[in-house]
Amino acid sequence: MMKNKTLTVFGVLVSSAITVSSHAADIKNYQGTHCVPITSSSSYSSEYRYSHPFGYIQNKSSSKWLYLECPLVRDDTTANNQASAGYVRVKDRNAADDVECAFYRVYDTGTVASGYVKRSSGSSTTMQQLDFPNLNQGGAKYTMHMKCKLPPSTTLYSYSANEL
Repeated sequence: MMKNKTLTVFGVLVSSAITVSSHAADIKNYQGTHCVPITSSSSYSSEYRYSHPFGYIQNKSSSKWLYLECPLVRDDTTANNQASAGYVRVKDRNAADDVECAFYRVYDTGTVASGYVKRSSGSSTTMQQLDFPNLNQGGAKYTMHMKCKLPPSTTLYSYSANEL
């Protein structure tokens, strides 16, 4: 009798785990310091790009823009390729210009398939989240990318993307 109850409970637990895993999104969160500066200049100094020990990246320049490529991992290429989503969390303290970020996907041939551009909503002392709903992952060999342009006096704290 006891053995029968144990097997029944075990079976319920296993079927619950299978159900949860088949519907869960694979969410990946990244620190801003994962982003890499894009530049052709050899004079890219630490005053211009400043990474804080807590994981965010700041543009401390008073006049130059900071251009970043932020890596995204797409490890579930067998997913059902439904829409996925992402976001970028920034603080924009620049009175004249907005932070601009683009999520996009690239065909296996290297050409851009589609994407979205989002901008911060003006200067603020509070965190802003730029949301990217409905990112389609595309075929198994497509990759997902993110680039951001940070005007002077702005910070990129974190970013995220998920696979459904």
